[in-house]
Order: sequence, then structure tokens, then C-alpha cells
Amino acid sequence: MPVKRDHTSLKVAFIVTVFTAFVFLFLFLYIGINSRKYAYEDSKRLASEVSRKAVLETEIYLNNAVSVARSLKEKSLLLRKAKVNRSILSEIIKDALIENPNFLAVWTMWEHNAFDNKDNFYAKTIPYDSLGNLSVTYFKYKDTLLVEYTEPDDYFEDYYTIPKSSRSEIIIEPYYYQYEGYPYIFYETSVVVPIFVDTAFVGVFGIDINMDALEYNLNHTKLYKSGYLSLITNSGFIVSHADTSFIKKNILQIIPESDTLTFNAITFGKELALETVSEFTGKKVFRYFYPISASGSSKPWSMLVEIPIEEATIRSKQLLYIAIGTLIVGLSLLIYLVFNIFDRKRYEKTILTAKFEAEESSRLKTAFLNNISHEIRTPLNGILGFTELLTESEVSDDQVKIYKDIIHNSSNQLLSIISNVLDLSKIQSGKIEKIVREFDVEAAISKVIDFYSPSAVEKGLKIVPNYPIAEEKTIINSDENKFKQILSYLINNAIKFTKTGSIEVGFYNQQDSILFYVMDTGIGIRAEDALNIFKNFNQADQSMTRNFGGLGIGLSISKSFIELLGGSIRFESEPGKGATFYFTLPNSQQKSSNSVNLNFNFPSDSKFTILIAEDEKHNYILLNEIIKNSGIKTLWASNGEEAVNLCKANKDIKIVFMDIKMPVMNGYEACKIIKSFNKDLPIVAVTANFQPQDGSQKITFDSIISKPYKKEDLWGVISTFIKSEN
Repeated sequence: MPVKRDHTSLKVAFIVTVFTAFVFLFLFLYIGINSRKYAYEDSKRLASEVSRKAVLETEIYLNNAVSVARSLKEKSLLLRKAKVNRSILSEIIKDALIENPNFLAVWTMWEHNAFDNKDNFYAKTIPYDSLGNLSVTYFKYKDTLLVEYTEPDDYFEDYYTIPKSSRSEIIIEPYYYQYEGYPYIFYETSVVVPIFVDTAFVGVFGIDINMDALEYNLNHTKLYKSGYLSLITNSGFIVSHADTSFIKKNILQIIPESDTLTFNAITFGKELALETVSEFTGKKVFRYFYPISASGSSKPWSMLVEIPIEEATIRSKQLLYIAIGTLIVGLSLLIYLVFNIFDRKRYEKTILTAKFEAEESSRLKTAFLNNISHEIRTPLNGILGFTELLTESEVSDDQVKIYKDIIHNSSNQLLSIISNVLDLSKIQSGKIEKIVREFDVEAAISKVIDFYSPSAVEKGLKIVPNYPIAEEKTIINSDENKFKQILSYLINNAIKFTKTGSIEVGFYNQQDSILFYVMDTGIGIRAEDALNIFKNFNQADQSMTRNFGGLGIGLSISKSFIELLGGSIRFESEPGKGATFYFTLPNSQQKSSNSVNLNFNFPSDSKFTILIAEDEKHNYILLNEIIKNSGIKTLWASNGEEAVNLCKANKDIKIVFMDIKMPVMNGYEACKIIKSFNKDLPIVAVTANFQPQDGSQKITFDSIISKPYKKEDLWGVISTFIKSEN
């Protein structure tokens, strides 16, 4: 009976989850974004208001001097018009200085004979200088007012020439000045107001302001928490700053050249507000620039105000923390609700996925079994069928040769299929091992090409080798058998999928590796099949299995072998124009001009003996047949115990070929005993399933030959030990 699903509870849970999500989303948006935004903007407005207040106080301080200078100008013009006693002008200058204790000095300078046409008669009498120019300065010394007369050169200083040429009120760039008879150098600036009669320039009134006093007032102006003020001239000269190391430096040389906003604000006296990283403190700040002008001055100074954002936006941060906390609580609850809602869905999906994977696995298994059944039956049919024909009496010699070739090829095909399946099983179980030794690369490739050349010729194809031109042969340290298997898979595939043309096999020496390739002119590989080309049981489509045969595991095994040997594989292909497979192996190689001689002819009286320990007599006969024409003698042991006894009794035994699985005593035990009394005697494992060093047995054989083997494999091992013997 099917289980009835409780859709009602799922629906209620879903509604609760959605409602909760909206509630917490609203809270987060309202607190974390909307309210925080208002708090942030409030902080900026407050910082701006505080900054403006400080600027206003400074501007009032400077414009007070402008107002006094203007007042003196107007009074002097009235005195000039009324033609009163000139001493009154001196008195009003003194009164202005007394009434404004913040002023350092009050002074005036007139053009020659500008006050009236009788100025020359008053030379060297207050308020005239030695040339009869109306020009005098009153300054404070403690509580005493002192007088200083100008010199002719003073008429060429900036505080006179600039207002004369600009015809406007100005604030002079700060400068150092020492009043006559006063033992102290002041750091000061001057507010200067020009005097005009009708449109003619006749002189100036100036107020000297002590910059040290102004700087003190600025540094003690209360800003938002730890913000600070900095007074800057229109040329960028820093007049005052909380960090005294920046005073008298030019801010235009401190800020980046790309900061055109700051440059324009200072140069042209513009108001500016921005958020930036301060070049003075390295902190993020609200930065404000406010122009400060002496009323009608054409070149205003600027007040720089910087307030750390971190301190100004503390309320905004608090709201952010509250919003984040709300969001975390909301997300936790939502995750819990969503997990419970979709737990059942996840469970159902898992069941459906498992069902699909099981069905897919069953389908692949069935397809693979059907395919391997077909692949195995085909060569078996050839072996059994033509073996039966050979037993008939009416078979000609030519037919016998043909039948034998067919049986031999079918046996190789069957062996290849079984080897592929066994290799795949080892790869999937992670038990595949490599046997590394030196071998001749060209010779190994040539053997594989020779093996597949008949198949290629039968299809009208040609296998073309391409080796680097060198005087010496390339010797590489790797697993020769697996290298040959890799080439076999690639060449076999190339033959299988190529109808006309040729197949090129070659390699190139690279700096750290050797690049091998197999290039064909076959059907190629489609782009949509490229991602799956190295997967097990894969061919471009199912029809390929029927049209071309094979299990679809050759490339997968090749890739595993190449990676085991420390290399990589890739391919290039264009449908209809063939494919080229490239693979690399580490370039642990040597160059040698010496070839290995596998043909040995011992004299008939030679005592060089090989012991063959093998429980299957036909395997002994096969080994003996391969060796017998070399002059090497052989002995046969049907189990491990006989092998041990023969090794003890016969000192002429130079090599032992040891099967692993034998009755009475297996190969492991026999090897252990033989090595105990003759550790230098080479023992070669001859088996279908063996690792050179078996950890559980703690036995290390000197070499290995895997069943089934070929004559060249056997002679390769024998030659190694004969060379070491000699």
C-alpha cells in the first residue's frame, strides 16, 4: 500500500517560512539599510555644520581685520578732504591697534604727495618717512606702542605691489618679519585694503596678524571628536595644521596629481565635500574645503577640515551591528525551517537518484556483458573452429599455415580482451603497479608497430614511424610493458577508425619530458564527445561498438597508465580529418649507442643452468623450447620444495624462474628459503598476478615476467642477469 504524503503540514511549514523570511528581510532593510543610511547622512551633515562653524569663526577673525582696515581707509579719506592736522591720522591708527588686541600691527603706505601736495614738507616727522611719503607702522611691544617707518624698498614688497596691481583687498602669503627695534621675528600675514581717490590708487591700509596666535586658535577650535582644521593659502601653502610637521609645506605636493578636485578647490577657492583617505593621517575621513576671503579678495585662502569617518558614523555602525545580528537570527531560523521543509524532498530525491543510478549501472553492466560476450566469442569461435579443421586429415599444407595464422591472431585478440578487463579491474581497485627499468624507446615502438603492421596492411593502411635524428638511441627509465600497452591501444584505435590513409607514430625530446604521438587520417572525434573520450565503456555512440568493435576501455586504461608513469595525455581532432593523440612521459633518459644482444650461444659443454619451477608441465616445456637452442641447460621443479632442493644440490644454477602458485610449497616460501643460503642467486617470478615486492610476504624477487609472455620478454630478463654474471 503506498504511503500517503502529508501535504498539509508541508504547506503550513512553507507559509510560515515565507512569512518569517519577509519579516526578517523587512527588519534588515529598515534597520540595516534605510535607518543606517539616514544615520550616515546625519553624521555627514553634523560634521559639515561643525566644520562651517569653525570656518566662520576664522573668517570672522580675518574679516574683522578687513573691516578695521576699511574703516581706517574711509577715515583717512575724510581727513584728507577736510585737510585737518596730519597727526590725527596717527592717532586713529594707534586707537585701532589699542582697540584690537589680537592685531600685531596697523600700518599705512601712501603714494608720494598723495595725501596732499605738501607731503614733502613733513619729511621725517610722524607719520612721514624720510622722503616725505605718508607711511608709518604702529606695533605692540609688550604693553607699549612703538612706531616703525617704512623704507623706500618697502614700496616694492608684495604687501604693497599686489593690492596696487590687483586693485583688490587681499590676504598676503605668510612671511617672517622683524619690526625695527624689536628683538623678535614674527611669523605673520597681512590683510591689505587699497585706497582709491576717484579711480586713482593712492595707497593701502594693512593689518598684521600673528600667525602663531591664529594657529593656536585654530588648533583649539572644538570639532567633531578628533577632527582637525588646516588653514591653506590659495597657492597650497599650509599655514596651520594639528601636526606641526606639515606646517609650511605645500599640500599640492602631498596630494596625488590626479586629485583635480582638491587642486581646483585650493587654487580657485571653491567649496568641496568628499569622502577620502587622508594623506596626513592615513584614515578614512569626511574632507571639506571652504574658501576664506578677506571680503572682496580675488584670491581666497581655504580651510581644510577633516573628520574621521569611523568616529563620525558610530551611530551608523551600531545600527549595522543590530541589522547583522537580526539577519543572523533570521537566517538561522530560515535555515532550520528550510532544512525541515526540504528534508523530505531531499530524501525522495536521494531515493530517485539511487534508483536512476542503479538502473543506469544495470544498463551499463548489461551492455558491457553483452559486448564482452560478443568480443570473447568472436576469437574463441576462430580458435575452436580452425583447431577442429586442423584435426581433419584432408587439409593441405597451405591451409594449415592459414589456419595456424588465424588461430594465432584470434588467440592474441582473446588475450588482448582478457588483459584489458584485468587491467581495468586493477585500475579500479587501485592495485596497479609499475616496474621501472631502462629500455630502448625506438625498439619498443618498433615492436608494437611490427605487431600491428599486418592488421594495417590488411586494411590498406601504412604505419609510418617518425623518430628524432640522432646518432645514439634513446634509453628511458619507465615501465616498458605499460608503455607498449599504451601505444598498442592508441595504434589499435587508429587502425580501427581509419579507412584510408596512414598512421604516423613518433616522438620528440623535450626539456623535461618526451612527447609521443599517434596520428591517423580516420573519422576523427566530434567536439561533443571530447569530454567523455577517456571514460570507461565509452565510444562516440553505441553504433561504433557494432561497426568497429571493442570494449570502449582502451583510452581509459591508457590514461591511467600514463598518469601512473608520471605523464599526461591529450588529443587534437577534426571530424572527418583524423585525430592525433599526444602523451608525455618524464624525460629520465640516457643516450646510448650500445644495443642489447638477445641471442646467446653457449658451448655444448657449458654448465650454465636455469631452473624452471612450474607445476604445469606445458609451461615448463614452453620455457625450455624457447631456451634450448641457446646452449643453456634447464632443470624442472614441479613445486617449491623441489626447487629448494635442486638449488642446494646444483651450484651451476644461475637463474631461477619461479611460479608463485605451486603445490607443497609456493613460490614465496621457496624464494625465502633459497635466498637464505644463496642471496645472490637471481629469482624471477613468473606469474599472472604478482607485485614485485609483497609487503605481507616480505619477499623481493629480482625481476618478474607476467603471463602470458613473449620470447623477447624472456630473453630480455635472461640477458640482464647474464650481463651482470659476466
